[in-house]
Amino acid sequence: MELFTMVITMCIGGGPCTTSHVSRPDFTSAAVCEEKIATVTHAKTKELAQDPTLKGKTVTYDVTCFSHAQFVATFGDPQSI
Repeated sequence: MELFTMVITMCIGGGPCTTSHVSRPDFTSAAVCEEKIATVTHAKTKELAQDPTLKGKTVTYDVTCFSHAQFVATFGDPQSI
């Protein structure tokens, strides 16, 4: 069974962007991974809302689900991001 990794690039208020990844055992297909995008980004947005310095700033996300082979071909070592 192949596992997929969600790669999230997040930009806050036009500032620098950060990239992170989420790997879960239940991401067994691109479709399952993609179904969880809203849940993951909503949780991150709630977390960011607790920071008063970010109040009123726009948060944008670029999210893609990669198979292991796609991830390695794009990013190399999974620990690199």
